[in-house]
Parts: sequence; C-alpha cells; structure tokens
Amino acid sequence: MKQTSSQKQDSEFLTDLDPNVRQQQAADPDCSVWVSASAGTGKTKVLTDRVLRLLLPRQNGMSGTNPHKILCLTFTKAAASEMAIRINKTLGMWAVISNEELEKELKDLLGKVPSINDIETARRLFADVVDTPGGLKIMTIHSFCQSVLSRFPLESGLPPYFSVLEDMEASTLLASARDQVLESVEKESGSIANQALHQIAKTVNSEQFNGLIKSVTSERNQLNRLIDKTFDIEVLSGDKLIIKQPVLVSIEKSGFNFFTGNVG
Repeated sequence: MKQTSSQKQDSEFLTDLDPNVRQQQAADPDCSVWVSASAGTGKTKVLTDRVLRLLLPRQNGMSGTNPHKILCLTFTKAAASEMAIRINKTLGMWAVISNEELEKELKDLLGKVPSINDIETARRLFADVVDTPGGLKIMTIHSFCQSVLSRFPLESGLPPYFSVLEDMEASTLLASARDQVLESVEKESGSIANQALHQIAKTVNSEQFNGLIKSVTSERNQLNRLIDKTFDIEVLSGDKLIIKQPVLVSIEKSGFNFFTGNVG
C-alpha cells in the first residue's frame, strides 16, 4: 500500500521523536554532539554507546579507535564508575554470547546489520581493553588534572609523589587548624584578632561561623586577590596592624551578612 505525502511526513516526525533514534544519532562517533537532557533520560547510555562505537570499526571501513587513545571526563566519581562498569559489562557480554545474540546487540547499537568485521572486533574488544595499561581512561576532571600534574611535578611547582586530600581528610585538618587558631586567639586578650573574634561571636552562631570559615577557605584565592586590591595593610610589630584606607567588606555566605571595618 502506497503512503500518502501526509503519512510519510507523520512517519518521519515520529522517527525524529523516537528516543532510540535520537540516541543512536548522538552516539555516532563521526559527529560532534552536545547532549542536553533531564536526569534519567539516558545521557550515560549515550556516552557509553559512543565509547563502544568508537572501539568498533567505522562505517567507512576504518578500524576502531585503540582503547589507550580514548579519554572520558566526567564531573563525579560516581558517573565515572558507572560508565566504566557499563562498558566493561557490555564488552564482557560480547565476548561470550552467541553470534545471533551478538549480531542483534550490534544492530541495536549501530542501527544497521553488523559486518563480519564488526562481530569479530566486538568479540576481542574485552581482551583488548584488559590488555591496555590502566584500561580505558574514564575519570573525573579533577583526576585528569591530577594525573597531568603528577607527570610534570617540577614544572607545576609541586613535590613529586604528591597526593590530593580527600574531602573527609580536608574537613578534619580544617577543623583542627580552626581549633588551634581560636585557642591561640583566646589567649591574646586585647589583641586585634581577639577583638575581631568577639565581634564575630556577637554576629553569628557557631554553625554559621563554621560555614563562614568553610566558605572563605574554599574561595581563598579570590579572597587573597580581593585583599590585595582593596586593603592597604602594613604590619608594624607583632599583632599591631594599621589599615591606611577605610574598608567595608560584605561577605554574604550561608544566609547572613558579616561586615568588617577598618581596624587600628
């Protein structure tokens, strides 16, 4: 039965709306793609399929990408782990399922009947990835930057074999440093730091103070630039400071405002 022009347009429209078709298009490694979608709509699946298709031969007959040449960057460790698990699980399945099942899997992935070369390549991909030093490079942006700095520690001004603090360890060290500073300031009765601490105590509670310290330390580079630009401070002796220019800084963090004026 011959389709009318209207029926053909409706069919093309429904095809464009089919999420499987759109995901196949986004997973095509020959296209540069930006994917924007809500949570749970299949973004991780698209990225996983894209990596799998990178490993398989191209439609033009070129061989697939070597595993060591692929780099996947994510924002979170959870996303990196999820991608790695999915890819390894799929490659492991391809190595052991029957030819009929593998042909169906590849047809769903590629959107076409797979060639003999596609099937043979898919069979050995699991072994190829396992034999790749370090496996597929699926990591967070932070982990990637750390790996680059680790390769060039002297050029980056870092000690060799440095390590990055985990969040829990960083929080513990920050709390310890805070307690030491507060204990020291409390003993310096009448000092500028002591007076400032008592002024802060009148303005915020302990929970808000901890939030302020955390916010300031997380933005310390910006704060240092702000101080260099706004403050004109000279250290005369000990804890005696002179601020030659009046200053007023508003720090809006954790739902409160904290103001400091010139001291000295």
